[in-house]
Amino acid sequence: MATIMGIEQADGVVLTADRRHVEGDVVSTERIDRIQEHGAALAAAVGDPGNVAAFHRTLAAEIDRYRTDHDRAPTITALAEMAARVASSAGVEALVAARTASGNAELRSVDADGAVIHDTIAARGTGMQPALGALEGVDTTASIETVAESLQDVVATVHERDPESGTNGDVATLTSD
Repeated sequence: MATIMGIEQADGVVLTADRRHVEGDVVSTERIDRIQEHGAALAAAVGDPGNVAAFHRTLAAEIDRYRTDHDRAPTITALAEMAARVASSAGVEALVAARTASGNAELRSVDADGAVIHDTIAARGTGMQPALGALEGVDTTASIETVAESLQDVVATVHERDPESGTNGDVATLTSD
């Protein structure tokens, strides 16, 4: 499947995702884009590549509609509600990040059934268990740039324990205002 991970810390939120897709026992591609930036929001999804792409397209449309209706970017609460609906219909798991009304960047985990949890450390996908263990070792008091670099190392660690997770990862950050 692949693995997506996120950390919420004082400076903001960092998301990372590997780019691998495995069909059966064969690596079919190392080029899946699992993280998308949506203005003042981030989203990462894991699942079938077609479903991940559908999730991102539909979420982008929902965010655009929200901006039109409210004349502002969605808060984390509104984004998480949108992501829950979209993830449930697309059959993917997701991590989303956006700012609160007071400007703090926060992280939410979204399950394929639409359940939403506020996590400060989160992982989804086939490498979730080794990822959570490795994420516990990341210094969340460090700068957001240092945390982003550390998450690249976590991607490599997860790959050692989960052959469905790749070694190449994308990282995105959302800073608090």
